[in-house]
Amino acid sequence: ETFRSEVEEVIREWSIFVETIDRAVEDALRTTVKKSLQELSRSINGDAKTEVQALFRIGVVLQANKVEFKPSISELLQTVNNISKDAIATTSAVPRLTEALTEGEKESKDGKPPPPSFYQHISNDEDILKVLVQVMTGMREILPRLQKYLNTWDRYKHIWDVDKDAFMRRYAKANRALTSFETDIARYKELQ
Repeated sequence: ETFRSEVEEVIREWSIFVETIDRAVEDALRTTVKKSLQELSRSINGDAKTEVQALFRIGVVLQANKVEFKPSISELLQTVNNISKDAIATTSAVPRLTEALTEGEKESKDGKPPPPSFYQHISNDEDILKVLVQVMTGMREILPRLQKYLNTWDRYKHIWDVDKDAFMRRYAKANRALTSFETDIARYKELQ
């Protein structure tokens, strides 16, 4: 009888210890995810101590008579969104210590269902969701500046909008003087 009560006491203390460590692991995972997202937010939005950092290389290309970004803005937004979600999703690979030690029992011996996974807790954490919103808001706030930059190329649109073959045919038929050719070449060099 005494042995049985001592064993039950050890089991109870062990369960308390395992739950304490489980909570500590959850807190560590939550803190890691939150700090990772805060660092991403700080890079995108800047703060009192940090300037906005260049994180992405975006090319401006002329394709099919249209100036556009490569990767596109929507692709960039989707990438940042996926990275942010993946930072949270990494916690799904870590099993709860209480589950690992009970080997997948549906309920514990005291009749309580197992606690939600680390991922379920962390993905619904209010502080983490706020930082996630800051990241995506920062990405959306750069859209007007990117569009403004893209619009700066509109003043050169006449260069690529012209049907060059038709222009050259008309130019050849014009029978212009040599000085006229030299003037046009100088004007295009200046434009370049």
